[in-house]
Amino acid sequence: MNDVDLEISAAFVEEGLEMIDEVEPQLVALETTQDAAGHVDLEMVNSIFRLFHSLKGSAGFLELTNIVELTHKAENLLDIFRKGEAALAGPDIPLLLQTIDLLRKVMEDLAESGRDDAYRDEVQAQVAALQVSITAKQNGEPAPAAPAAAPEPAAEPEVAVDWPDPAADAPDALHFPAITVTPEMKARFIEEAEELLDAAEQDLLAALKAGPDGPDLAEALRALHSFKGNAGFMGFRDLEELTHRIETVLEEVVAGTIATTDQTLAVFLEVVDADRRAVASLSDGGTGRIDGLADLLARLDALQGGDAAPTDAPPAAPKKSGFIPLGRMPAAKAPARSEERH
Repeated sequence: MNDVDLEISAAFVEEGLEMIDEVEPQLVALETTQDAAGHVDLEMVNSIFRLFHSLKGSAGFLELTNIVELTHKAENLLDIFRKGEAALAGPDIPLLLQTIDLLRKVMEDLAESGRDDAYRDEVQAQVAALQVSITAKQNGEPAPAAPAAAPEPAAEPEVAVDWPDPAADAPDALHFPAITVTPEMKARFIEEAEELLDAAEQDLLAALKAGPDGPDLAEALRALHSFKGNAGFMGFRDLEELTHRIETVLEEVVAGTIATTDQTLAVFLEVVDADRRAVASLSDGGTGRIDGLADLLARLDALQGGDAAPTDAPPAAPKKSGFIPLGRMPAAKAPARSEERH
């Protein structure tokens, strides 16, 4: 394990542990805020969902497969509550708290060893327990009791970790400490970025071609969310800022509060093109800066202000989607059968 690898692991762990510390009390609070039917504050559920979703994205980029498996399964369980397909039951919160405790152990070990497989057996057991709960909810069965927590190993002497200082100019959207970007990391980022931007562009073009009956742009939103996280982790601030802004507007479109007009889609496609050009510049030694960033941000802001949509056109009705915008959850409804999203 070289110094660069340890630095990257430390940056990821520092951010992840801060997120866990922020979200864990919210998870505990769900036990007291849910009503008699098991319905909960969806904004609180969204915050917890964001933790697992963000950790999964960054862990996937760093090829930390055990963290990816654990966060993906927890994300699937939380998504059932977010979409109102089942009510939160008594054993669900202890199960999620156990998942967070295990994540903390895995990440603390990652900071020291640079590996995420020290607790592989525990991760697999927890993934299986989460899947049992997911399957029970899909079948309309009572939630199974949370498994007993594994006994804590004997305490070992603490190992001091020299965390890198956070970047002074990091935007509010992300707080990863500065890391040293290696050529291998940059190449992997570029390859994945091209795939994600292609996926977003195809969804936008399909919507432009099909008109009102086109796709709901959920795939574009997913792809751009992942791209934004990767850009932030790598420290490409222009890419992160622009993609964060388009993601915010896209959530409004998916929710139906901004009309899906040709003009709106054209702005989105221009933003994707700008992201693509900045990514391409990285291959030639560029820094990922985006020419005309301020203008693109202003045009996205105008969409939220309604300047780009016809004034006599009512907002489009929300289309059904496997993705629910984080800030705009519908009211919880009666449990329903559902296929797990992969």
